[in-house]
Amino acid sequence: MMRLRILPMVLAGLWICLPAFGQGTECICNGFNSARSFDRSFTDSEHFSRARAVLQDDAFFGSNGVVSRKVLVGSGVQFFQVAGSVNVFITGKVSTVSYTPTERTALQTAVAQGMNLVITSDDTNNDISSLFGITLDNAGGEISRVTLTDHPVFAGPFGRITRFRNAGESAHFRGWPTGAVVLASSSAGPTMVLIPRGTLSPGAGAVLAIAGVDTLSTFNRMTGPNDSDPDLAVTDALILNIVSHLCNPDIQATAPHLVFPQFANGESNVSYLNLTSTDKQSVQARVEFRDGNGAPFSVNIIGQGSSSTFQSVVLPNRTNVFMTDGVDTLKSGWASVRGSEALTGTIIFQVPGLGATGVGASEVAGGFVLPVVPMPVFDPSSGRVVSRDILTGLAVCNLTNKTTTLRLELWDQNGKRFDGVRFRTLPPYGHFARFLWQEDLYPNFDFRNFKGSLRIVSSNGLIAVTALQLGGGAGQFTALPAKALY
Repeated sequence: MMRLRILPMVLAGLWICLPAFGQGTECICNGFNSARSFDRSFTDSEHFSRARAVLQDDAFFGSNGVVSRKVLVGSGVQFFQVAGSVNVFITGKVSTVSYTPTERTALQTAVAQGMNLVITSDDTNNDISSLFGITLDNAGGEISRVTLTDHPVFAGPFGRITRFRNAGESAHFRGWPTGAVVLASSSAGPTMVLIPRGTLSPGAGAVLAIAGVDTLSTFNRMTGPNDSDPDLAVTDALILNIVSHLCNPDIQATAPHLVFPQFANGESNVSYLNLTSTDKQSVQARVEFRDGNGAPFSVNIIGQGSSSTFQSVVLPNRTNVFMTDGVDTLKSGWASVRGSEALTGTIIFQVPGLGATGVGASEVAGGFVLPVVPMPVFDPSSGRVVSRDILTGLAVCNLTNKTTTLRLELWDQNGKRFDGVRFRTLPPYGHFARFLWQEDLYPNFDFRNFKGSLRIVSSNGLIAVTALQLGGGAGQFTALPAKALY
């Protein structure tokens, strides 16, 4: 009975409240076709087919989408002449020497007239960024880390991105004009540089230079039905945020700063959400709770009443505590916090019969891996630490406005087990909380003395994960590290 009563307490996630943005007409995205860009054409190559699909998905862009302005992808051009009605032009991989003087002038003129340009520069042999005062260097690194964390490209309406993969060692930028901003860098140097709208001249469009065409493609990604590649969900979110920013100038950073994939209250189970500010200024924090179906989850917070949304001012170097009352039926959900990157937080779970443990905010990524090992317990009769049954609790939340499929893989010390693969679907902004041994996960799997890991990968949406380890007695309750995969 203890296992069933504490289950909802052991897991949960976060909901992203995304307003709709719009300009009233379609946003036209175009680029060079395969006659010019070979197998890296944004408009018609296989490696960009996934990017084209997500950009034209009504759940993401359209009257009922996350962003209300619809996106249309053009058929591509072999030579750039005039912008016409193009809002965003993505170069793909095009030889530097193939750009004619007429084309170069036409690109500069189009940007000056308001067209937004995305330059994907694989190396100095395939680059046009120098046309706008940006200098490329061929040395590169595989992983890029975000340097401007609250920019809409990385904290936009399609989720928060902290790291992304360049699909191989690509290049980096070592020079840019006044007014440009560095958005991300690899170990070699800056990999994403933005010249904002109006910087080059009044009314000019933005120029986004990316050191690596495959940062936005599926090249070197595993896309087969039996594959699980955490890069895919991150790549989707990146191109969605880029296009939403370029198509909609007024869109601001909307992604949560903190995600907690577990929150629960009832039947003497209590949750404490602690928010601490490291800012020199006061921070306005907005806390939102959602249930497993993505619907508002009303929580009774002592001293603040019952609601699914709370506003709070966190003073410098102070901690605000949101404590539930522990009464009524046990219910669980997940929480998000928006406010500032200076905020940090933990949730402390207090479970009857076990005690309390704290869990920090989850990273947001395309996948996670965590240990699955027996609970170490001190045996007073022998005076030794012994291993008991595995009681691992798992919570996963979908941070995307579409149903996502999760692939779960159990790996033992000899490699992945053929009988350890499971699939789960999550509704938009949905969440589930289970012990590994429960129904629809691994009810028939023998976990006794099992030592290994669990890998969780989302097929098409960013996720957050929390994992807890439970025993059968007081004090046998702890958090497990869930490492994000990019």
